[in-house]
Amino acid sequence: GVKIMRSNSFAAIAASFHLFNSLCAASAVTFSLLGQFPQPAPSSFVVVGSNLPDGRFVLWNGDEVFVQDFANSAALQVVASGYEGDPGFLLVAPDGHTAYLGAGFRTELYTLDLNAPVDFVSGTELTVPEHYAGEFLSPDLLVLDRFKNDFSAAELVVVDVSAKKSAPIVRSVLTLPGPPTKQQVLEKPAGSFSALLKADPTGTLLYVMDANTRELRTFAIADLINAFNTSTSLDWTADGTAFGAPGDYFSGGVSGFRPNGDLVIGGSEGFAQPGGIQIVDATLETVIETLDPQGDQSFYSVIYNPVTDAIIATTGLSVTYATEGAFSAVPVPTPAAAPWVLGCAALALCAVALVRVARA
Repeated sequence: GVKIMRSNSFAAIAASFHLFNSLCAASAVTFSLLGQFPQPAPSSFVVVGSNLPDGRFVLWNGDEVFVQDFANSAALQVVASGYEGDPGFLLVAPDGHTAYLGAGFRTELYTLDLNAPVDFVSGTELTVPEHYAGEFLSPDLLVLDRFKNDFSAAELVVVDVSAKKSAPIVRSVLTLPGPPTKQQVLEKPAGSFSALLKADPTGTLLYVMDANTRELRTFAIADLINAFNTSTSLDWTADGTAFGAPGDYFSGGVSGFRPNGDLVIGGSEGFAQPGGIQIVDATLETVIETLDPQGDQSFYSVIYNPVTDAIIATTGLSVTYATEGAFSAVPVPTPAAAPWVLGCAALALCAVALVRVARA
């Protein structure tokens, strides 16, 4: 299991893991069952997360924020709490230490400095539209995938979060007419569903999924930013480039890109339909491999860590797996020499000295 502690706790708790023998046993990617992984807080449904530049996972369960001790460590520290919501996303900003926590079907967007984390303080949150997922377009612009208010389709809106850097949220609300500046930049087709958003490693393309038809398209991030700046909206077909064909990939959207460029996509073929985790060749746009940690073709919510190439996969029943080694490293302290060892060493030195004196 994963060791979970408050940030001021240093108790040594042994980490236990169970190697899961599933359909992907023959794969190069194997999974372990995480017996003590954080569970969603009351009124929350999922645990979301990201990673820090040094490879540590950062997780949020709808109340508490957890940070891994070090990359691949078996220990998670609770560094802050009180960030309530049904987690839509947790993003680490381009600065490498500011976390943005999107509260899903609530309207809060929380920020947390992971270099100096504190429990939630009322009044520090930003107000944004309800949302399903988010991604950075630039250090100041955040794009959200959300249902339109009439639930007729999903849309992308962009939020300018720069105001919070120069003024408290109250001032930014007074400076801007309402919540932080937002603008619809893309309307998905009628009947479309939201899914994860992901910028490619170069920061030039945004991968957007219609979870209803399972159609994946890419949009130039420069075009999305321009649409925001000019109060215009892009067209799903004319401005987006199809990646694969509708139905090729699972519904969850792109969770990340592996070091070799392959895409990681979780989800399923639809409600109550077979699911898994697909590894997709970015050039050929074909599914290389389908991973199934539990061995029953479950729907998986996926958190991917590109630094360590680790996958966290959670079923709809909050049973969580991770790629082998993602939470297995336990630091081995250098033990201090016991007093009797030191005493024996001292006696040995004395004996050597006496022998040398006798021989002299």
